[in-house]
Amino acid sequence: MEVVYMFNTLRAPTLLRILIWLFYLLIILAALSLAPAGAWAQTTSQPSLQPQTFSPDQSQPQTGPQISVSQEIVTPAGRDVFYVGETVVVRIDVTNTGTTELLHIPLADNFDNTCLSYYPKSAQPLESSSNNSIGRIEWYSLTFSNESSLKPGETFSTWVTFQVTGESALGYNSAVVAGAIDANNTPVATAESEIHFSCTVRPDQPALEVSQQIVSPAGRTEFYVGESVTFRIDVTNTGATDILHLPLIDDFDTSCLSYPPKSAQPLESSSNNNIGRIEWYSLTFSNDRPLLPGETFSTLVTFQVTGESALAYNSAVVAGAIDANNTPVATVESEIRFSCVSTSSGGSISGLVFVDRNGDGRREPDEVHGVPNVPVFITDLASSTTYTVTTDVSGFYMVDRLAAGTYLVEAPPSLPNLTRTTDPVQVVVTEAQAAGDVSIGYSAPTAAALARFQATARDQGIVLTWTTSFEQDQLGYIVWRGLSAEGPYKPVSELIPAANAIGGATYKWIDTTADVHADYWYRIESIPRHAGQAASEFFGPVHVEPEPDRGGVRIFLSLLLR
Repeated sequence: MEVVYMFNTLRAPTLLRILIWLFYLLIILAALSLAPAGAWAQTTSQPSLQPQTFSPDQSQPQTGPQISVSQEIVTPAGRDVFYVGETVVVRIDVTNTGTTELLHIPLADNFDNTCLSYYPKSAQPLESSSNNSIGRIEWYSLTFSNESSLKPGETFSTWVTFQVTGESALGYNSAVVAGAIDANNTPVATAESEIHFSCTVRPDQPALEVSQQIVSPAGRTEFYVGESVTFRIDVTNTGATDILHLPLIDDFDTSCLSYPPKSAQPLESSSNNNIGRIEWYSLTFSNDRPLLPGETFSTLVTFQVTGESALAYNSAVVAGAIDANNTPVATVESEIRFSCVSTSSGGSISGLVFVDRNGDGRREPDEVHGVPNVPVFITDLASSTTYTVTTDVSGFYMVDRLAAGTYLVEAPPSLPNLTRTTDPVQVVVTEAQAAGDVSIGYSAPTAAALARFQATARDQGIVLTWTTSFEQDQLGYIVWRGLSAEGPYKPVSELIPAANAIGGATYKWIDTTADVHADYWYRIESIPRHAGQAASEFFGPVHVEPEPDRGGVRIFLSLLLR
């Protein structure tokens, strides 16, 4: 009892003092926690201990690698609505916003391929790879493309050009830099930029369609080595404006096809069998006139089958066309597939539908001109089955895979401006054997056949163009002009030499003496080579008159008078 008392008397004052000290310490700590920011720093007398403070609108100073990406629509400037057919140029700027040099800068451009198409290897600088199917262009490293590192504060600019090929209300282009590395081998944070726009069609948007058809051999998609194959490429103006510039490219399979240069109708500007390409600078130039709304330009291309291919192709592309308002037209293309094999099973019948100059029904050595687009009928006399084939641009036809038997070969008794001179003939076909040359002759009752005749007022005068579908033994043409349909007419041109093309030809002549603001009527006189054996023919008239709303003319297709 005595011991306990002494212990308590010794401890009590000490515990009380400790509790008091703890109470004072808690008050000091509470006061410090309630003090405003920086209050403690303001009370200190040692500036070296004062911490840095930043207001909310200030950012921490950056050190190390940093990068930024931005985009700008360069063309068409000032708008974010693009029209189908026009070109869009986007500039991508990649800027070093850090403090270290950047040695590796990969760039990826992801674009909306529902409305944009990128022509490979057209960017500046050139990309490493591109894929329109997924809408992506990649540069392995901009430092490699620009042949230098990107120093702090510098910018690499990249230009990308797209063609607007479709409609999209929420089009986009997204530029991303991911995986960049600086001179200290330090990775750089990913940076990206995305812009949005819309793609639509103008109310007066120019438009084209392109299609292909196998003209010869008609009705099949398997061709045999040694035969000729003719394609017709049709380009149609489906828009509301005239097309003034109309480039055409024909890419063909060189593994099985070969193109004889300067054999197309109309003639091409260039061809290259090594790469399999035929080009027409402009079909409007080749046809001597613009392509009006609703009209079609047809181009015939004949190939020789020189090899085998299970997946052969012919691709027609119209890219870079321009209308009368100087508006670009969207790229259009058409691809046709077929196969080329070495031989066919069964027998065959082939021959030439030719111009029979002497009208005797037999083909002479000098009668080499063929008649295109003539139907030839081959009838199996045993089964009464009839096969129909159309001659190609050279007048050649062939029917193969025929069973052994006797066949009747014939063609129509008459065609426009042509009369058949060869009677139907029976041909015996044996298995896997060609029947030889079964040719059919036609004579021409008239020396020339006119397919089209038009006149247009231009600054330099009245431009007359006419196209014949057939010519034989023609000396040339003379243009006659009158002030009314009934005449009188007077000759205003010198003799324009005839091409004497069996398949026809196109001519152009400018009446520089005419008043472009006056009404005129024109006729064409065709003059035979031997004036004593045949009389001249007149075609027309065609009328040209001013049209005040456009300052041009109204064109009338002529009634062809003989």
